Amino acid sequence: MPFLDLSSRVAVVTGGAQGIGLAIAKRLVIAGATVAIADINLSGAQEAVKNLVGVNASASACGCDVSNSDSVRNMIAAALRTYNRIDILVNNAGIVGRTAPIQDQAEDD
Repeated sequence: MPFLDLSSRVAVVTGGAQGIGLAIAKRLVIAGATVAIADINLSGAQEAVKNLVGVNASASACGCDVSNSDSVRNMIAAALRTYNRIDILVNNAGIVGRTAPIQDQAEDD
């Protein structure tokens, strides 16, 4: 049994195609979670899924630009259509923009 049992959980990891996001996705898979990898680089997310599925994981890929609210809404809708729920959300993807508290930012930021 893994240190953390997430076998009945569904996780979404933004920016999960590489780096820290991919490491987080791998750890969630090891813990038994089903993982949806959302990344602006869809082909990278698909490649990450191929690697994760190789370790008996349930995973999917979705293209998502976190700087675009419509893209985020579409990604969430796709995950909900596929898995009927989201238990864990890892907001790993980063964007460069104006430095300000979130409530003071407009979508253009």
